[in-house]
Parts: sequence; structure tokens; C-alpha cells
Amino acid sequence: MHNGHPTEHDPVSSFNAIASNIIHTGLNRIESGNTDDQKRAGLPPAKPMMSTKAARIYERAMWRWNTDHTEAERYLRSAAMCLSPLQCETMFEHLPPQLVDTFRDWLATKATKAAKRAWKRQLRNDPDARKEREEQAKRIREAAAAQWQEKESSRLAALCAEKDALFDGDRLLFLARLMASDRNKIATESERHATIQLRKACIWPSKTMELLGCTEKELNRWDADGRLPHRFKRPLYRHRLFMARVWHINDVANAASKVSEWRQQDAMKQAQRRR
Repeated sequence: MHNGHPTEHDPVSSFNAIASNIIHTGLNRIESGNTDDQKRAGLPPAKPMMSTKAARIYERAMWRWNTDHTEAERYLRSAAMCLSPLQCETMFEHLPPQLVDTFRDWLATKATKAAKRAWKRQLRNDPDARKEREEQAKRIREAAAAQWQEKESSRLAALCAEKDALFDGDRLLFLARLMASDRNKIATESERHATIQLRKACIWPSKTMELLGCTEKELNRWDADGRLPHRFKRPLYRHRLFMARVWHINDVANAASKVSEWRQQDAMKQAQRRR
């Protein structure tokens, strides 16, 4: 540090020293005038005078303070850092207390941030600290993986318990609804084979409507009242993941001969509702 200003060798520590001197008012002031004669005469030391630079900053800060307090605070933050701690304290004696307190608070925050940056640089350059960070990150990843594994085990156990509570056809329908990754983990070899055959025999709604020659509204009606219920739902990707209904090909083939009869029944019900 030279004359209260940061040096090129250690800018962080020099800045912290200046900030500490300005923040705390207990500063050893330099007396001006004929101090020896004053001491011999028993007079108090003369009050230090502002330097030319400090006086110029004071005038500009006060001019801004009379028009806009925020602008004065911004100007003082940018201009006062070129002064020494003594020059700052001398100028602060003439500035409004509110403006001085705002500057001290800002300087304390700035000094804290500078210390944090220095600490982070030290960690980056310290091999032991870098190794400690890597080990800590590894422990966090391992803990997250263990937590995920525990949740996955609980989920698969719940699926397996639900499967064991079903029998025959209901069990196959339950397995057919699952994703292949889940089904392969909880189903036996024979169950997987039977489920694959069931899924191959099921068709999507578009194919069902094509084979029956019906509209989507009719298919939804027949599905809702149980005349042609869907077997299960399968995940389908179309811009997003959603569960789509599927019908067994044998059910659709058996229903093809009943479409005309179902339409007559629907027409009769509609006519009764209109009465």
C-alpha cells in the first residue's frame, strides 16, 4: 500500500485496509499548521483542511445532494475511492451524515465481496482445497444415487405386490399397461411372452375406427357403455407422452357385425330423449 492506495502486489489486502480505515472513524489524523508552536502553547491541534481534490469532490457531491440524493450517493462511491483514508475522513466531517452512512455501508459490502473473491481464488489455486471439493461433489452424487435407488426399489416392490394380487387375464392386462423396462423387472419369462402376444393383438383407436367404419364419437359411446370396451391403455408419444386406449383385434372383429344394430339402438335412444 502506498499513501493509502492499493498496490499492484496485493490489491485485495490493500483495498481491505483502506476500507477498514474509512469504515471505522478512529483514525490517527495528521495535524496541519505549526504543530510544535501549538503544543508548546498548550493549544489543541489544528483541524485538518481538505485537499484540493477532496474539496472538488465535496462540492460536486453537495451539488448532486441538493438535487438528487441517489445521484449523490452514486457519485461519492465512484469518486471517493481515489482519496486516502485521511482525506475521506476530513471530507466526511462536512458531508451530510446520511450520505456518509450510505457510503460506509456500501464500502463494507464491497470489502466483504472482495474478501470472498480472494477466498474463492485461493480455493481454486489450492490443490488440497480442489481435491476436497471434488470429494464433496462425489459424496453428494453418491447420496443422490442411493436415494434414487431406494425410491426405485420401493416403486418396483409396489408394482410387484399389485401384480401378485391379480390372476390370469387381469394380471396380463396389468403387465401390458406397464413400460417394457418395468415389465421386464417384475414379470416372469412366461408372463412376458404372454404380454407381448397380447400387445401385438391390440390396435390403436384409429385402426379400430377404420375396421368398424365408425366415428370417434360412436367408438367413445360404445366404449363407455361397455358394448366395445378397450382392453388397456398404452403410453404413446405424439408431441407429448399420454396414455392411449387399445382394443383387442378379436373384440373388434366380433363387433363388426353388430355396428348396424348398435346404431339403431343409439337412434332409438336419441329419439326417446327428444320426446
